[in-house]
Amino acid sequence: MKIVVPTLYHNDKISLGYDTFQKSSTFMKMKNCFSKLSLFFVLLFCLNFSFTENVNGQAQSPYCNTLVSHFPADIPDSKIIISIKNTGTNTMEVKAESSPANTKTLDDLFIPPFSGVTITYSNPSPGVYIGTLTYVTPPVNASFNVLWSTSDFGGFWQLSAGNISVPFGAVCGGPPPPPAPTAPTVAAPTPTCPAANVKSMFSNAYTNVPVDTWRTGWSGAGPLTDLQIAGNDTKKYEDVTFVGIETVINQINASAMKYFHMDVWSPNFTQFRIKLVDFGADGTFGIGPNPEHEITFNAPAQGTWVSYQIPLTAFTGLTTRSNIAQLIISTMPNGVADFFIDNVYFSTCDVPSAYCNTNVFHLGIPAEVPSGIKLSVGNSGENSITVDIESTTASPVDNLIIEGAAGATIAPFVEVSPGKLRSILRWLNGPPPSNVTLTLLWSKADFGGNWILRDITTPFIAVCPTIPLLPTAPTTAAPLPTCPADQVISLFSNTYSNVTVNTFLTPWSAAPVTVTDVPIAGNSTKYYQNVTFLGIETTSAPVNASAMNTLHIDFWSANATQFRIKLVDLGPDGTFAGPNPEHELTFNNPTLGEWVSYEIPLSSFTGLTSRSNLAQYILSGMPNGIVDFYIDNIYFSNCALPGGWSDAQGVNCNGGNFSYNPTTQVFKGTSTNCYYPNSFTSDELAFAQYQLCGNGTITAKVTGITGSALGWAGVTMRESNAPGSKKAQLMTNLSEFSRREFRATTNATSYPQQFPSLSRYWLRITRTGNQCVMFVSPNGTNWFPAGSQTIPMPNCIQVGLVITNYTENSIVNATFSNVSVTGGNQTKPSDSGNGNISEDIFADADFTVMPNPSTGLVEINMSAYGKKDVQMEIYNLQGKLIRSAIIEALKGKEEVDMSSFVNGMYLIRVKAEGIPDVTKRIVIQH
Repeated sequence: MKIVVPTLYHNDKISLGYDTFQKSSTFMKMKNCFSKLSLFFVLLFCLNFSFTENVNGQAQSPYCNTLVSHFPADIPDSKIIISIKNTGTNTMEVKAESSPANTKTLDDLFIPPFSGVTITYSNPSPGVYIGTLTYVTPPVNASFNVLWSTSDFGGFWQLSAGNISVPFGAVCGGPPPPPAPTAPTVAAPTPTCPAANVKSMFSNAYTNVPVDTWRTGWSGAGPLTDLQIAGNDTKKYEDVTFVGIETVINQINASAMKYFHMDVWSPNFTQFRIKLVDFGADGTFGIGPNPEHEITFNAPAQGTWVSYQIPLTAFTGLTTRSNIAQLIISTMPNGVADFFIDNVYFSTCDVPSAYCNTNVFHLGIPAEVPSGIKLSVGNSGENSITVDIESTTASPVDNLIIEGAAGATIAPFVEVSPGKLRSILRWLNGPPPSNVTLTLLWSKADFGGNWILRDITTPFIAVCPTIPLLPTAPTTAAPLPTCPADQVISLFSNTYSNVTVNTFLTPWSAAPVTVTDVPIAGNSTKYYQNVTFLGIETTSAPVNASAMNTLHIDFWSANATQFRIKLVDLGPDGTFAGPNPEHELTFNNPTLGEWVSYEIPLSSFTGLTSRSNLAQYILSGMPNGIVDFYIDNIYFSNCALPGGWSDAQGVNCNGGNFSYNPTTQVFKGTSTNCYYPNSFTSDELAFAQYQLCGNGTITAKVTGITGSALGWAGVTMRESNAPGSKKAQLMTNLSEFSRREFRATTNATSYPQQFPSLSRYWLRITRTGNQCVMFVSPNGTNWFPAGSQTIPMPNCIQVGLVITNYTENSIVNATFSNVSVTGGNQTKPSDSGNGNISEDIFADADFTVMPNPSTGLVEINMSAYGKKDVQMEIYNLQGKLIRSAIIEALKGKEEVDMSSFVNGMYLIRVKAEGIPDVTKRIVIQH
């Protein structure tokens, strides 16, 4: 079964998509029924639900084998029988099944998630579904909604327009639930870490180090009792405010350990705290420094063993741990809480994640092979978990949405490799939970709907070897700028002479922000901590950036969810007295743990109507007062590559850097040690790239090649940046020869072929369908064939400019002019009267959608349709037409505002006379 979920999971967790449900065609049909039958069903509703009884002193649930329906008048189509009752000290059960009179079988149950509760599901028999709600703190009244689907409908029905309310202790007849246990009946879990990896204070599984006392005289607690639980030694503490445990005589050296472990069971605690104290290098208390740190766990589970496996790095104040002498445990409520402990030890054993390249399926049903994916979930830092997902079938995953993970900030997914998506969850405003519960939704390239895997749980510290750990500080310097100094005005960079800056932290910056100058791999860097906002000023010598076209800044953070930049100009009078135009730009969810280079067109600062007297540069971020970041290379320049172009990733070579002069419209690139010898199965190229979707052409003139050795420069079309990617590549060395390379099979030999250049340094490659055709020209007007090859590649490929070297250790510079990329250009170069250019066979027209995913503003490029008017239509995943427009042929591009659309996936269809319809997906993520 595959369920198409309308937009429920894409909406805010609080709203839960009720507006979307109420606007659905199904709801409108039910609304019409209600208008005719309202009096009867209002009476029925009141009779069914208005009275409660007491059973054995407990309230009778208003939902006990009760016939219910959508909103609830919609009996003809969605009727089910539902029972909602209390099943334990902190659990409620929702049981749903088809009514015997209902021919549509119930095939799914869903309770919208909310904080403080874990929801699990079971399907004990066909047409019967049970949802169990486990509360951290049981409420007086349980408030939630119930949704279900039936076999004839892909969406969900729902019980109420808002939440229903049921007394938490309400039952459906029968005896009341058993009283909560006051002591464990089973032993704590048996440790599995090898003894060689453990330093144990208390555990039957290991040889324990000497402990002076398990209850110091200065403890604020009742009695300590040593007892056995199911034959296992256990310690019981009563009426605890705090209790001290000491190893002063034989201090513990845990400097080589990674984790502190303790198993705890309590019937009544609401908070649990663990403090470690180190007596420092002199091994004494109170004389030298005694570093310590306390970890707090709120709302721990009661009535069950809770295993705390805490990374020692989480004890941030514990700056040394070679002389640990005190363990202090405290609880809430003060003086009332009782608890049992076992298995107290330090170890180096990681907890393996249950999800590490693990095959998982829609709704967790293994039979659903078509939707199979590999899922990896693992700890990636002190406050983060990383989720990776990739397809186990030929159709790649193209969207990932994560719900749940209470308290986490969830970053939108990024594509880390073709078909593999990654999202990072971070706890920025408090400690992470012991266990993390997630619901995943994904879609695949060959299907418009969502697949879902609900309520998987993993320990926060569980690790997967394929999940990278996020660093807390950069270990490499920011990328070295390559823009020539005469095209730069620099505020801060080792590469350039910097203008006068009055301050990098103004007095009016929001406290407690600080700035520190730190060297990163020998490069000067600014490190800002605890940022809400901060000011940088050049008031004594304002910057005239009116001739510049971009602002550059390199940014690195381990915890930012947002980064903002504001520029303020003093205006024509150069003072704060007159108009001071300003504008702020916001960048959400920057990539963490690596340098992010922002190359921002100054035209994007739309409110900055003048920029000849720039005096203030205000940086801010989220979360307020917590975010830290490093900054380098703040400068204005004329070197940015044009829109859509990037040189962020070469091909198997990090030595490539490109710049662009907007005045001369010349690209300049450098290839450092980019060299690939025979057998030509793996490329090394400096690469300025541009994504081309559909048919198109790349054209450029190579105008110069210089450096410590000679090399090749030219144009390419590639399946990807992988070294063995399929490709068509045409280059020149500006002397006797040109060179063509084709690779029609991934990782095969490309077999370079050299041919006389005849001073034809204009180069062009055209793709029509799977056919790649090369041309050369002496003047950009008369074109001559230079080779062709059939190369199957995906719809979207990377095209652009490439440079490679003659020899392995050398530097080659190249310049390119008259660079253009055209999409779907259905014309071919003139044949110069030779008559030897065959007719091109052009594939069907296509269009591109950028950016995708988008926050709302989308550009649709339809230049491939030539002079044909096109009709554009936007549908939701249920097939409902949301928007339609006719776009004139001469426009070629259309900017569509989808910012009012709720988060989710939509279909864009383009139609033109005589051309097959083309449909693309677009993901909206606000």
